[in-house]
Amino acid sequence: MPEKSKLVLVEGITGSGKSAVCRYMKDLGYSKCSAGTQLVEMGAPSGLDYNMVRWAMPSNGSIPWFWPQFSMILGHADYSIEDAQEIIKKHANALRRYDTSGLTNDECFVLGYVTWNELLKRRNAMLEEGKNIVIESVIDRDVSSLLLGRTDAEEYLIRMHVDRNVAVKRKMHNDWPKEIARKMLFERKYDFYSPQDIVPKAVLVEYRYNSYRDKLLIQEDLRRRFGRK
Repeated sequence: MPEKSKLVLVEGITGSGKSAVCRYMKDLGYSKCSAGTQLVEMGAPSGLDYNMVRWAMPSNGSIPWFWPQFSMILGHADYSIEDAQEIIKKHANALRRYDTSGLTNDECFVLGYVTWNELLKRRNAMLEEGKNIVIESVIDRDVSSLLLGRTDAEEYLIRMHVDRNVAVKRKMHNDWPKEIARKMLFERKYDFYSPQDIVPKAVLVEYRYNSYRDKLLIQEDLRRRFGRK
């Protein structure tokens, strides 16, 4: 009987070390499946980077009805990446200032729908090819329940923790403006849900990443859990 593919979701607040874990998982042979691919593609025609486009996503409860509506029409709507690109182009000047006030709820919905629909299609295709997958996400119960619990893969949820002042410094090191980094870390409402209630099938692994020593310990544990036997 062939071994099941592994599906690993790495979640946490901004700057918690999710990307670092995903990079290391790639070194262990995992394929990364990321919503960031769609965000980069959306912003490219307007010269906007990933972070500017991400600011426009319908996250954080800014559109409370997003996930119920998304689930209801998933696979039936014909929104395309070109539709998303036109919306980004329309608001490009404002998004360069991280200003989303001009975006309508309907426009935000289209951006979110295209992003998550494409991610799900990519995840399913990779699992069908027998690949082990790692996915990165900001902590959110709706995202977790969408990505986990609906496949035949062996599923894991890695939750990253970090002191928020450490996370601010990390994002500034990555060229984020300080005020934007602090807004994302101290003003955004993160959804610290109980994984056992939302994705009980997944194996929960938790790490705290504040220092270089933490990084080495995390890498050692990842090798033990997910390295080739």
